Amino acid sequence: MGLGGTAKKLQQVINMAEELYARMNDLREQLQQLRETVEETNATVQQLQQENAELRAVVGAMAEQQGIDPQEVVASQQRSEGAVGGHTDRTGTQSNTNRGSAPGSSSIDQPPDR
Repeated sequence: MGLGGTAKKLQQVINMAEELYARMNDLREQLQQLRETVEETNATVQQLQQENAELRAVVGAMAEQQGIDPQEVVASQQRSEGAVGGHTDRTGTQSNTNRGSAPGSSSIDQPPDR
């Protein structure tokens, strides 16, 4: 093989190295974006957990004022969902596909009978 063949092969190796370098930079940018997304998601999850805890405290206080046992309401809801035709998901949890989402469609939305 002459000097021309060696130069041609060397150019091919250089081209491959440049392509790999470009791909490596793309992957580095993607990884950085992924890190930023994970950090944003983590912050959002923490905020939602805090809001959920606050809402639980408010609902618990309201339930206590009204003489309602939140655990009994949840247990009652779960019993009624199981009897109304809910299905069991892959975790074994009962869920009801017929549940309404409008105000007044849940027993929790109804005022207690006096």
